[in-house]
Amino acid sequence: MREADFTRWMQETRDARGSDKPNNASIARYIVELGHVETAHNSDLDQICRDQDGLEYLWNLYKYSKQDARNGRANPTPMDIHPAVLLSDLRKYRSRINQYKEFCIARPPANMPRRD
Repeated sequence: MREADFTRWMQETRDARGSDKPNNASIARYIVELGHVETAHNSDLDQICRDQDGLEYLWNLYKYSKQDARNGRANPTPMDIHPAVLLSDLRKYRSRINQYKEFCIARPPANMPRRD
């Protein structure tokens, strides 16, 4: 993950919106949470972005609905998440993955193949 570039991009995006959200502490938390995703998948997010489909695979993997929770669907990810917080945690991680995916679109990693 390109932490410094992602941080700058998040700050620039926030400033362009004229907002104070997310604040710098939130951005730091996003980076930690994205680091958990990298650890669980034993891969760098930029590498996944290059080698797969621009993080679509990860984004889809983290889909988990209220109905999934009611049905007792197992955690679809390699992350160790307690069942009581599975829905909220997967939504949080999916949101972070989406933010990093938007960052990769705006500032593609080196050697990113074109996806026309």
